Amino acid sequence: MEANMELAELKAAWHSLERRLEQDNALRLQELRSRGSDRVRGQLRPLYRGQLLQAAFAVAMMASGIACWTGNLQLPLLFGAGVVIHLYGVLVLACAIRTLLMLNGIDFGQPVLAIQSRLASLRHWHLRSGSLAGLAWWVLWVPMGLVLIGISPLPTEALASGDIRLSPWLWSSVGVGVAEERRLPAAERVV
Repeated sequence: MEANMELAELKAAWHSLERRLEQDNALRLQELRSRGSDRVRGQLRPLYRGQLLQAAFAVAMMASGIACWTGNLQLPLLFGAGVVIHLYGVLVLACAIRTLLMLNGIDFGQPVLAIQSRLASLRHWHLRSGSLAGLAWWVLWVPMGLVLIGISPLPTEALASGDIRLSPWLWSSVGVGVAEERRLPAAERVV
């Protein structure tokens, strides 16, 4: 009887030790995941801040575009430049918002493979949208210059009367921008 009692106590002690070991392993795994997710979150903070700055930039572009096209309804060149910059601001804001939503959609409680897949998708989107937003300036600097003219306090009567010939300069500048963009390696082009 005593041998049976010792065996039962030994089994109970063994199961108790096994439960503690499982709990310890679970805590260590949770701590390891927590440290890993904190590290990844820390590495993603600059991207998050950059997207907030990009959103602020986009709002500034939209505001300057709106100010230009609403103040120059009678001048097609300035009106068109204002609309282009306004639309560019909307596009850049949409890209920043989508990137922020993708960042916030990463659940670090998921399996590592799912997190890696989300991060790869985020990286792919960020590279494409960054190329779109950045490389567009090969051409967009021309409308932005016109927007700055349109919102400045300088008189625009010379543009309205046709005294200043911007057309050759404008088209040659756009042509140079497009030609330079085409010279870039395929990986850097806006796709």
